[in-house]
Amino acid sequence: VVVPDVPTWMAGHAKLVATYPTAFWRAMRLSGDAISHRGPLSEIHDASPAGAEAGALFGFAHVGAARRPGFQDAAIAQLARLFGHGAETPDDVMIKDWSTDPATATHADQTPPQGHPTYRGMPATNRLFFAGAEASPEDGGFLEGALAAAEAAHAQLVAVTD
Repeated sequence: VVVPDVPTWMAGHAKLVATYPTAFWRAMRLSGDAISHRGPLSEIHDASPAGAEAGALFGFAHVGAARRPGFQDAAIAQLARLFGHGAETPDDVMIKDWSTDPATATHADQTPPQGHPTYRGMPATNRLFFAGAEASPEDGGFLEGALAAAEAAHAQLVAVTD
């Protein structure tokens, strides 16, 4: 099987997760969500476990940012600017840089796309169905696209089994 060198929307990105004893930002009436152009993290969300006291913030890094020296320190400093001093001392920090994962990213993913790519649906056979964010002709790369692709694959599967 030859895998084409086609960029995917998020393959060149990295994700940082910082965990804390509590979701302290909620006591300050902050949502834990931010979009930022200052710092290595572009999009930040509250990733705290439901019903748990512990807190977690995750952020998507700008393409290539996680490979730069000092990335983790710069990201924690950015979280502290956005959410206060409580963000300065996480219990743990985990980083996953998909751009360095050969099973996820291709050479084409090393350069950030100029805009959101347009994907085309993948043709199904009677034995193989594609469903995923990059297999959707609409909202490709987004959760909405993944859901639309899953619904389309389900409909195809039902049609084949009827």
